[in-house]
Amino acid sequence: MGDNALFVVSSFVGDWDSRTFTNLVLHYDVITDPNQGHYYLQDCYPLQFADTDEVKANREKNAAQWETFTKYLGSKGKLKK
Repeated sequence: MGDNALFVVSSFVGDWDSRTFTNLVLHYDVITDPNQGHYYLQDCYPLQFADTDEVKANREKNAAQWETFTKYLGSKGKLKK
Protein backbone atom coordinates (compact mmCIF):
# COMPACT_ATOMS: atom_id res chain seq x y z
CA MET A 1 0.00 0.00 0.00
CA GLY A 2 1.62 3.18 -1.07
CA ASP A 3 5.35 2.47 -1.05
CA ASN A 4 4.99 -0.68 1.09
CA ALA A 5 4.44 -4.13 -0.36
CA LEU A 6 1.84 -6.12 1.57
CA PHE A 7 2.46 -9.48 -0.06
CA VAL A 8 5.02 -11.33 -2.07
CA VAL A 9 3.13 -13.66 -4.38
CA SER A 10 5.05 -16.89 -4.86
CA SER A 11 3.57 -17.73 -8.26
CA PHE A 12 0.93 -17.07 -10.88
CA VAL A 13 -1.20 -20.15 -11.49
CA GLY A 14 -4.10 -21.03 -13.72
CA ASP A 15 -6.72 -23.75 -13.56
CA TRP A 16 -4.57 -25.84 -15.88
CA ASP A 17 -1.62 -25.90 -13.41
CA SER A 18 -0.99 -29.32 -11.85
CA ARG A 19 1.77 -28.20 -9.48
CA THR A 20 1.28 -27.70 -5.74
CA PHE A 21 2.00 -24.33 -4.10
CA THR A 22 2.00 -23.93 -0.32
CA ASN A 23 2.41 -20.16 -0.25
CA LEU A 24 0.47 -17.19 -1.57
CA VAL A 25 -0.44 -17.37 -5.26
CA LEU A 26 -2.33 -15.28 -7.77
CA HIS A 27 -4.84 -17.73 -9.28
CA TYR A 28 -6.45 -17.07 -12.66
CA ASP A 29 -9.76 -18.99 -12.67
CA VAL A 30 -11.45 -19.60 -16.00
CA ILE A 31 -13.33 -22.78 -15.08
CA THR A 32 -15.89 -21.17 -12.74
CA ASP A 33 -17.03 -18.70 -15.41
CA PRO A 34 -15.69 -19.68 -18.86
CA ASN A 35 -16.93 -16.42 -20.40
CA GLN A 36 -14.91 -14.26 -18.01
CA GLY A 37 -11.82 -15.18 -16.02
CA HIS A 38 -11.33 -14.04 -12.45
CA TYR A 39 -8.20 -13.45 -10.37
CA TYR A 40 -7.90 -14.60 -6.76
CA LEU A 41 -5.20 -14.31 -4.13
CA GLN A 42 -5.07 -17.68 -2.41
CA ASP A 43 -2.98 -19.01 0.46
CA CYS A 44 -2.09 -22.10 -1.60
CA TYR A 45 -2.95 -23.94 -4.79
CA PRO A 46 -4.85 -26.18 -5.11
CA LEU A 47 -7.06 -25.34 -2.16
CA GLN A 48 -7.23 -28.93 -0.86
CA PHE A 49 -3.79 -28.29 0.72
CA ALA A 50 -5.08 -25.35 2.81
CA ASP A 51 -5.05 -27.36 6.04
CA THR A 52 -1.43 -28.50 5.92
CA ASP A 53 0.96 -27.25 8.61
CA GLU A 54 3.10 -25.40 6.05
CA VAL A 55 0.15 -23.49 4.59
CA LYS A 56 -1.22 -22.70 8.05
CA ALA A 57 2.19 -21.27 9.07
CA ASN A 58 2.34 -19.14 5.92
CA ARG A 59 -1.24 -17.95 6.51
CA GLU A 60 -0.32 -16.88 10.06
CA LYS A 61 2.78 -15.11 8.73
CA ASN A 62 0.60 -13.14 6.28
CA ALA A 63 -2.30 -12.45 8.69
CA ALA A 64 -1.43 -8.78 9.38
CA GLN A 65 -1.05 -8.05 5.67
CA TRP A 66 -4.40 -9.74 4.90
CA GLU A 67 -6.10 -7.65 7.58
CA THR A 68 -4.64 -4.41 6.18
CA PHE A 69 -5.61 -5.42 2.64
CA THR A 70 -9.20 -6.35 3.51
CA LYS A 71 -9.71 -3.19 5.57
CA TYR A 72 -8.53 -1.12 2.61
CA LEU A 73 -10.84 -2.97 0.20
CA GLY A 74 -13.72 -2.56 2.66
CA SER A 75 -13.10 1.18 2.92
CA LYS A 76 -13.38 1.39 -0.88
CA GLY A 77 -16.55 -0.72 -1.01
CA LYS A 78 -14.77 -3.47 -2.92
CA LEU A 79 -15.45 -6.47 -0.65
CA LYS A 80 -18.09 -9.03 -1.57
CA LYS A 81 -19.57 -11.14 1.19
